[in-house]
Amino acid sequence: MTPWQRSIMDMKHRNLVATWEMTEGSGTTVYDVSGSQNNLTITPGGGSWTTLVGVARGVYLFDGTTTVMTAASNTNVNFERTQPFSLFSVFEVTASGINQATLISRLDTPGNGYRGYESSITAAVGGGYTVTFFLISTYPTSAIRVLTVTNGSGVGAVPVNAVTDLLITYDGSSKAAGLNVYVNGVLTASTVGVQDTLTTTTLTTINPQLGIRASSGGNIFKGYMGPQYIWKRVLTATEASALHSNFYVIPS
Repeated sequence: MTPWQRSIMDMKHRNLVATWEMTEGSGTTVYDVSGSQNNLTITPGGGSWTTLVGVARGVYLFDGTTTVMTAASNTNVNFERTQPFSLFSVFEVTASGINQATLISRLDTPGNGYRGYESSITAAVGGGYTVTFFLISTYPTSAIRVLTVTNGSGVGAVPVNAVTDLLITYDGSSKAAGLNVYVNGVLTASTVGVQDTLTTTTLTTINPQLGIRASSGGNIFKGYMGPQYIWKRVLTATEASALHSNFYVIPS
């Protein structure tokens, strides 16, 4: 791609700051095709490229032990608490009984208060998973935490062994009420956890990671990961529905 072509792409997708389509099919690099060059490096462990019904262009299978994907520490996916952004993940979890599994994480070390953001799924009463999202300055005194349903069924639940798409949007208000969670294109009735006070910076120097809690190395994901996207704006309910219908028609 020439510099001119890249500049045109950057203008077109100025709000789309990471596009990992998971279409490579081989190798240890997932290319960011947004123009931001936030490529992911795969530590495969027992993971591998594969296919999955419902995700047309391929997925990567995480082994639940050592598989992780790490991005460059690019400032355009490092969000201040006043910056709107959206995170989108397509995945299928294949293990029940895991307490928590990370999708996208940019959380700092415990010694630095877990500063940053993370989308994950948490084991729910009665089976399945619920969605958890953190935006943190210092946990738990300056942080937002939002959870969806408290059980493994209904709108907002994440089943085991089923393709799920998750969109999380944040409006930059520094309040949990500024977060929306869409599961399979449908807005959920989110419930706020005990943290809803965010008053100081959420910027961090930790590299973003997929499938593991960044820096602390826990909450490892087991299952399939398809497309993963990040925007520096709030996506709409219409866009959430459209993404659910076609993972590869990506709003700018």
